[in-house]
Amino acid sequence: MKMLKLFLVFSLVVTANTQLLAQPEISIAKFAGNRAAAISLTFDDGIQEHFTLVAPHLDRYGLKGTFGINGKFIGDLDDSFAPRMTWEECRKMAANGHEINNHSWSHPNLYYTSPDSIKQEIEKNDSAMMAELGFISRSVLYPFNCYNDTVLAISEKGKIGSRKFQYALGQRNSGCTAESVNQWLNDVVEKGEWGITMTHGIYTAWDQWDEPQILWNFFKKLYEMSDSIWVDTFANVQEYIKERDETKISVHEDKNVFTVTLDCPLDSNLFDIPLTLKIDKLPQSSSVKVIQDGKAIATCKKSGSIIADINPHGGPITIKVSD
Repeated sequence: MKMLKLFLVFSLVVTANTQLLAQPEISIAKFAGNRAAAISLTFDDGIQEHFTLVAPHLDRYGLKGTFGINGKFIGDLDDSFAPRMTWEECRKMAANGHEINNHSWSHPNLYYTSPDSIKQEIEKNDSAMMAELGFISRSVLYPFNCYNDTVLAISEKGKIGSRKFQYALGQRNSGCTAESVNQWLNDVVEKGEWGITMTHGIYTAWDQWDEPQILWNFFKKLYEMSDSIWVDTFANVQEYIKERDETKISVHEDKNVFTVTLDCPLDSNLFDIPLTLKIDKLPQSSSVKVIQDGKAIATCKKSGSIIADINPHGGPITIKVSD
């Protein structure tokens, strides 16, 4: 993962009668809420167990997952691979805040598919989603995790992004144990990364679980670590990261009032998730007020920084610092 690059330009205006209260560091947090790491839970193939087993466990802990569906197989309860979710079940999951996304129409290996067929696989699935769910997918999970530059160019058009790396979270094929899952999670947090899990079946389909309690315990641990780990849908985390990396900020200071100007070149119709602005190196006694577009923005302290969620496409941000 590329390190966060922020472009800060400080223009200090100091008169003989002005003494700077502080010289804060103003930047965009690596992850939302200034958390140490991020996790996205993705589930492939629209298996009905995702609705009957996985979603209830996620909902218990307030976690949001990303579920890739193949429109061709939706509602096929007699499918030889595994019973599939119905459109009504997809609607209920979306209403609960889960992401329903594009896993292609019929699950071919897109790496070996012609450009016209790739386009058809993505667009046909999106059309079915629009007709049945009222929206199209914001992201793509590739069948067999296979892609090339042509697949990327076609499938990501008009979307937030697509899954390009993942940690296989299963047992029959991936051999996950409680110890290996915990070690992977600890490594993600220690390195400050975005971890993406990929799960298929529970008792049916590919990579089944002999001990599904390992998976449910993993969900519980993510909930317990929510102060340090941002768990959100694939599209939301991808959106934040792209905004974070593309947004340039400049800071101008005058008498302890800091004006932060943002330049986000991304399409605001597609990329509109708030970014977490963080303010560091202020005295403990300092009071901070943050204003954008004429409205005061709530602030709090997290991991030693003062943070506020700001609109990357909004107007300049005013930060007033006082004792």
